[in-house]
Amino acid sequence: AVQREEVRKNGIVFIVDLQGVGLGMLSAFSFADMKRGIMMWRDAFPCKLKKIYILNLPSVLALTLKSAKSCLSQKIQDRISIEGPKATTMFEDIVRDQIPEALGGSKPFNWQKEVDVILGTSAPKS
Repeated sequence: AVQREEVRKNGIVFIVDLQGVGLGMLSAFSFADMKRGIMMWRDAFPCKLKKIYILNLPSVLALTLKSAKSCLSQKIQDRISIEGPKATTMFEDIVRDQIPEALGGSKPFNWQKEVDVILGTSAPKS
């Protein structure tokens, strides 16, 4: 996708679903690890970030997210949207048929098939 000029110019939207993520999972990463990852992504990602939608943010992770956001410019912070259980705001930017059913969209999605295509272990969808 980032090889297409219109994607680099118009930007991309990330949807991050944190359902099932807890402090135990985050304990594997220090704040320095998170900051380094954010800085690498911010300074090296080859296309514009239009928006990040964070779904199912557990309350125990809200402080961690606040700390991580502090590493970002205000412009990028303003592009981060925390969505409640209904996740309706993201449908203002993304049409439902581009979002997997599991996230409230209408696109059928088979994770294993997608991984196989990426890894080249099966033919891409035609």
